[in-house]
Amino acid sequence: MTLRIILGIVIGGILGCVATAAAVAFLAGGDFTAFVTDPGKHGVSIAIALLLPAFFASMSIGWAIFVGIIWCDVVAAVLTKFVFGGADAPWSMLLGFNLVYAVVAVLVFAAFAADPLQAKRAVRA
Repeated sequence: MTLRIILGIVIGGILGCVATAAAVAFLAGGDFTAFVTDPGKHGVSIAIALLLPAFFASMSIGWAIFVGIIWCDVVAAVLTKFVFGGADAPWSMLLGFNLVYAVVAVLVFAAFAADPLQAKRAVRA
């Protein structure tokens, strides 16, 4: 794994976690500071993103983004429900807020993982 891939996983996971904290704080009145200062949530966010390189290596970019978003959203929602105390929250809310994490984490990872030379060659073709 290259440094670029590792940075994509770590930064994508952290920024996805921060974006989710902002969405929860803004829309549901959650405590932003408590959310973003919890190292466990950042660790789990990074751990969920660890599978993204496999998606991007084995699929086209469009499918990798789609599958990555579904993966990150569903796994994060399940963990929120059963590990992080979201048992009372409806699934629609959990999936909605974790979709914020999923989109940010996957798109940040994709930006880091993208091969600029390959993209340049595709534009010329």
